[in-house]
Amino acid sequence: MARHNFVTGLDLQGNGDLMPCDGCAKGKHHRAPFPSTATRCATKILERIHMDLQGPFPSSILGFTYTLAVVDNYSCKGWKEYMKHKDEAPALIK
Repeated sequence: MARHNFVTGLDLQGNGDLMPCDGCAKGKHHRAPFPSTATRCATKILERIHMDLQGPFPSSILGFTYTLAVVDNYSCKGWKEYMKHKDEAPALIK
């Protein structure tokens, strides 16, 4: 816009000593790779579980719109619980 004189009072002539801001520097910083092996594995069933609350989905025939996916780290067994409302999840986890 300044090149075509659409803007007045905009000085684009810098002295060249500007450094990238913190946000730019952090965005370009490389992350450490994930470890190739687990640092702590489960040694018994239900010692470590992974959960994911998914949804909302279009309502099913029975009115369910959310699912809670659960996977046991030791046995790799997984199951899903179906919910009509997201606030039902804490009761299912207990």
